[in-house]
Amino acid sequence: MKKIQITQLLAGGLLLAALLFNGCSSMGNYSHKEGIDYSKYKTYSLIPIDEGTIKLNRQLDIFDEVIYQEIDKELAAKNFTKAAEGAEPDFLVRVSFTRKRDVNPAARLNWAPNEVNDTPDTIDVGYLVIDVIIQDIVAYSGYTPSGQNMDTLSAVSARQMVYWCLQGFPPPYKLPPQPKITPVKE
Repeated sequence: MKKIQITQLLAGGLLLAALLFNGCSSMGNYSHKEGIDYSKYKTYSLIPIDEGTIKLNRQLDIFDEVIYQEIDKELAAKNFTKAAEGAEPDFLVRVSFTRKRDVNPAARLNWAPNEVNDTPDTIDVGYLVIDVIIQDIVAYSGYTPSGQNMDTLSAVSARQMVYWCLQGFPPPYKLPPQPKITPVKE
């Protein structure tokens, strides 16, 4: 009887852990400045990825337009429109990309004693960052939760990266706390 209860408890714990990790893997990370009412802002302009960064990452040169189109699509779904050429936008959307060398998880999977392993130990991974700038202040910054293997960057993974970055935009508006006024008794 006790063995069944322990098994059920372990199964329930594993299910809960799986649900938590599943939720974390699909969520982007973001930070934002509180007290900004985004309903006041309607139009935006893009600040594209720096040309030098694109030249260093040949895959970005292929998929940068996919990233920009996906940003336009995500923001349109949230009722923001791209400012007309030459018009002053309400806010700017700056797109940046960083790259670093990271441990290749596939290298660990292909390890076997006394065998030649031709899987590289490290890989290039990239991180997309999307900043919303209002009046020269970064009001929102969204970034991918994990790096994307640059050798396998595709249109699908580029779209997923944009989704992760903009998942929390616009953040909920909270009224700043109002001071309490207590009447003075005479």
